[in-house]
Amino acid sequence: MKESLQVAKLKSRMALLERDSIAYGAPITLEGWIEPDDSREERSALRLSQGCVWCGERRRFELAGRFAAAPRAGRLPALILRLGRSASLEKLAFLYGPEALVEIDDEIVFGMDPNHDVWELPARFADGQPHRLRLVGWTGIRQEPYQVGFIGSGSIASDARKLYLLSQLCMETAELSADDTLRARLLDCLDAAFLRINWSDSPGGISDESVTATMDELKARLAELPRAPLWSAVACGHGHLDLAWLWQTQTAKGKATRTVSNVLRLMELDPEFRFSQTQAQLYAWIEERYPALFRRVFGRVQSGQWEILGGMWVEPDCNITGGESLVRQMLLYHSYMRDAFGVCGSPVVWLPDTFGFCAQLPQLMKSAGLKYFATAKLSWNETNKMPAETFRWCGLDGSEVLAHIVSTSKPAWWGATYSADLSAAELCATVQSLAQKHGTDSFLVAYGMGDGGGGPTEDMVRRGALLERVGVPGLPGVRRGTFESFFTQLKNTHQLPVWQGELYFELHRGTYTGQAETKRLNQRCESALHQAEFLAAWAADAAGAPYPHQKFRNAWQTVCLNQFHDILPGSSIHAVYQDAAIQCEAVLKTCETIVSD
Repeated sequence: MKESLQVAKLKSRMALLERDSIAYGAPITLEGWIEPDDSREERSALRLSQGCVWCGERRRFELAGRFAAAPRAGRLPALILRLGRSASLEKLAFLYGPEALVEIDDEIVFGMDPNHDVWELPARFADGQPHRLRLVGWTGIRQEPYQVGFIGSGSIASDARKLYLLSQLCMETAELSADDTLRARLLDCLDAAFLRINWSDSPGGISDESVTATMDELKARLAELPRAPLWSAVACGHGHLDLAWLWQTQTAKGKATRTVSNVLRLMELDPEFRFSQTQAQLYAWIEERYPALFRRVFGRVQSGQWEILGGMWVEPDCNITGGESLVRQMLLYHSYMRDAFGVCGSPVVWLPDTFGFCAQLPQLMKSAGLKYFATAKLSWNETNKMPAETFRWCGLDGSEVLAHIVSTSKPAWWGATYSADLSAAELCATVQSLAQKHGTDSFLVAYGMGDGGGGPTEDMVRRGALLERVGVPGLPGVRRGTFESFFTQLKNTHQLPVWQGELYFELHRGTYTGQAETKRLNQRCESALHQAEFLAAWAADAAGAPYPHQKFRNAWQTVCLNQFHDILPGSSIHAVYQDAAIQCEAVLKTCETIVSD
């Protein structure tokens, strides 16, 4: 009884900390337009302010307004954009709701979505002067009402937020621990630390001195507890993005831009934050549409904060896709990365969401200089669970690559997640669920809201820093890093098991047969490109005819895009296949023209 009262008291104090970490300033109203459901109709006027309700499914919108923010002692100026969130209890609710690219004075600053609705402002926009605000976005994939929360300037008590997050990690660990002694000691640490807070300061704002003293006390008491973690985790910031699925590729371009903008802002806020992103196609879209944003990505790649990886043009299907196409996926990736960044990125093929992998892939990877393979979906297998998370994958010709299955367990999820949040619940559940308890003592966590969820949040980055610098007894040790750094520490590991042949995924059924027309067009494009390239090469060699390099490159980029793992297998919405048919027919026409010329 005493312990339950202690927990209730601590949670009430944590709630006060959370409440105090964000303060609201002057509200504003946003005005603009939203496109109609019927393309034949005109745009409708849209006006949003706190308390109103709006809705729309797959409808673009644009909003504008003006705000002013100024520094406040002990707090960081912020912009709060709570345009609404889904009331759904579905597992994928994190990707529902309105999303927008946020511009201040015509400069892209970050993205907004229900997971990223409070942002610390750059100092240049926190001078007390009015600034122009513009939001360009879409309403999301569901037709449901959104209740608008606060919109306007505000402030963040950064130290109070960090104290709240560390307290949350301690509380979650205590509640999950099977060790009664550890549980009691973690609660006592929180109890003793919270005695340092002058709670009479609340709700007007707990003083900085009070928060600093409490954080110092909590760190000191945690340091006194015995800790010898048997497992360590490498936490990699990530923003998984399906280039088509419940949306078309045109929408994915906006999702990519918003995620990239968020990540760049997080890197400004924490220079030790690392982020890893796949898919050369995604980078090409950013370079084409937002050159200034791309230059900022280039700078972060050069500084080592941003890891480019994946090894392929997109994250493709690896069963129906032909062998030559898989080679082209790798060639297009390498040539683009060399041209755009001067490097090919890390030698890691990261295909978290692909529905199984053919036995030829290790051979192709080794030939392309790609030494490491990572995925996640295999942990979702219905019947035959993978016996190990880390192993050497051997292909048909004997080629081996070091492989790892990301197995981060999210409560109530289907299987491992590649959209982790670095919570204590995830870390504890992951250690418990690992099939492989020997041969290695580390695992990889890819954290960040995927599929337009905007990537990592500020709280995730803060939590990662706290886990790395302070740590919590009872949790695995956490180091923030990259995919390549994780595999580098694994490569000298001995006694790893060997998996021979195909990695079969036992869940998404019908992917060999669904959307047969798309599969037929893909095979026709592969055959037509083979014939056209052969004849064009013969004509160039025999008669000196000009070889149409760029036409072939463009055609292969289109084919490889439509081999994406939610397009070719057949798991996307109908509009995606309408787009794919048009694009594949254009490739066939290009091949016909080349052959006839």
